[in-house]
Amino acid sequence: MKKIITSFALALTSLCLSAEDLSFRGQTDKDPLLYIDCFVDWSGRISNEVKTENSEKFTFLVGYEDLKNVQGVVDVQLDFLPVPELDSSRPVRILGRICSDGGKIYLRCKSVYQNIYN
Repeated sequence: MKKIITSFALALTSLCLSAEDLSFRGQTDKDPLLYIDCFVDWSGRISNEVKTENSEKFTFLVGYEDLKNVQGVVDVQLDFLPVPELDSSRPVRILGRICSDGGKIYLRCKSVYQNIYN
């Protein structure tokens, strides 16, 4: 069973678009409807975090894990429980779906990973 889950996770990751694949700002701004409902696997840092009892929203600085270059900025919404404790001083990796609300692009987060060590 563990092999099946691992294989599925690897297959899903290979189907995701990385920030480099998407040339984030250029392609999503030029043709946003083309990427609606696509899953992405992006890393970066969080900013402007707002938590409620059953959700969390923040601004995600794509590609800013090394504090040198921001490839893009996107709002992220987490709708799952429990809402994880995220440290904005450390990089985060997000698996999310590109969504649109009134023409504004955002990510609906399905999974979030943050290393506990630097």
